Amino acid sequence: MRNVVLVHGDKSGIGKDFFTNHFVQALAQRNISTCAFRIAFELKKLCRRQFNGVLEDYEYDKDRSLRERPIEGINVKNVVDLWIKVGEFYRGLDELYWIKETASNIIKQGKTFSIISDFRFNCEWTYLNSLKELGVIDNIIVVKIVAPPGVGKQNQSDGLVSAPINYVVYNDFTDSFLRDIETLADSFANAEKC
Repeated sequence: MRNVVLVHGDKSGIGKDFFTNHFVQALAQRNISTCAFRIAFELKKLCRRQFNGVLEDYEYDKDRSLRERPIEGINVKNVVDLWIKVGEFYRGLDELYWIKETASNIIKQGKTFSIISDFRFNCEWTYLNSLKELGVIDNIIVVKIVAPPGVGKQNQSDGLVSAPINYVVYNDFTDSFLRDIETLADSFANAEKC
């Protein structure tokens, strides 16, 4: 069975990647074949190849202040501005460009659960749903991460409208977030046994 779990949040910096990393580990500990995907991974890889001064993706995750650092020699404010402009350029050519890249990688992996850590656009939902209708993927599960008021940064592209939310996980930035991830992994593992 090929399930796609879409992790959604209304803001950046509220723990979507943290959730994804821990959820993948929790499912693996329950012997469920799982792999994490980031729609922006291919975009960020392309930017690293094409533009000098762009760091490895994990560097920006370790130190989010690096995202605000100017990049010399190109007409952008910082790496986030670069990612947005390059992403919009490719979406201007084909609005499904990035989700098609991700879906292709999901299909190649063939894992029981493929977790997409930062799901943002309605067209991505529509495309994945069309793959479900064609029988290419079996199930789509949407997990929404919610953080306390005042936490995170609103991005221009954040905010999924049309997909049904299957689970809401509250990130209060304490150990209870980790416990909630473990509980959700247990429910997925129990569902797999049925």
